[in-house]
Amino acid sequence: MLGPKGYGAVQVAPPADSIKLSGAHPWWELYQPVSYGLSSRMGTEAQFKAMVTACHNAGVKVYADAVINHTGGVNRSSTSSYGGASFNTATYTYNDIPYSRADFHGSPPCPNADLGINDWNNVTQVQECQLVSCRT
Repeated sequence: MLGPKGYGAVQVAPPADSIKLSGAHPWWELYQPVSYGLSSRMGTEAQFKAMVTACHNAGVKVYADAVINHTGGVNRSSTSSYGGASFNTATYTYNDIPYSRADFHGSPPCPNADLGINDWNNVTQVQECQLVSCRT
């Protein structure tokens, strides 16, 4: 148990449903949500609730990392998620997330035709363009 071992809190990866890549499953896959449902690579909603309850019963706080400001990247060809969400990254369609194409960064104000960040020292690009080149 964590509490008796002196741990006061744990931080967990985002529990929301994310894109499911074929082959390897890099850490950043969890940071590309396609639904806010809690069935994910880390387990089901019931398992998440049970883990939180067990931690609280042991005196351990749980801090969940949440991704609420972006979705699965448009450069992903996967159409699968761990929780079964329906989505299409190419058309910015996420049936379980209430966003439309208008809610995503575009050009302008992103100065790059591919909408990607080409210069990480350029404030406009970092704030207004899309992160479309995650690497494993």
